[in-house]
Amino acid sequence: MLPNGKLPYLEWALTLPTASRARINSVIDRVALGGGRKNIKPVGEGVFEIKVNAGPGLRIYFAPSGKNDLLILLGGDKSSQKSDIRRAQKYWRGLMYRNKDFDEYVSQEMRDPLYRREYLISMISGDDGVEPLPLFDALKIAIGRMGVTEFAELVRMERSSVSRILSQSTIPKVETLDRFLKPFGLRVKLDVIEVA
Repeated sequence: MLPNGKLPYLEWALTLPTASRARINSVIDRVALGGGRKNIKPVGEGVFEIKVNAGPGLRIYFAPSGKNDLLILLGGDKSSQKSDIRRAQKYWRGLMYRNKDFDEYVSQEMRDPLYRREYLISMISGDDGVEPLPLFDALKIAIGRMGVTEFAELVRMERSSVSRILSQSTIPKVETLDRFLKPFGLRVKLDVIEVA
């Protein structure tokens, strides 16, 4: 947050369509987990740029902040790239932004069914240029962003049951996956394919 109370990344992101916001925030989460390195480049002064393959050359500017944390500084597109880089560097120099703001923002966005659907699809599709995650891993992240208590209410399960399923290292039954995918407007479809 800037001293004037403004949140440049959030203000920019909220001008984008829901599907674009979901894709971008999904990319940010996967980059924080170590993915998408081919879409990242340093732009100077400790600031990095993520090129997102969604929309008109969208870019996110961030600074690493510990293990699996990014300080999201700013977003923009190709047309404002040079000025965005300078602004992001200025924000980073002043350490004026906190990652907590981004976490709260994504948590709020996850209340929107369209947003959470697009977010999860983006996590597992990889068509935004960042390596996709396996479905259950992506679900764990998305549910964490929503909040386990809120998610448990949506799937009409006890919070402890949801937590137990999420802590398993094995993939749950198809029926459980379907139940977990319902709040995202998705369901499991199994295909049998021939292998050579």
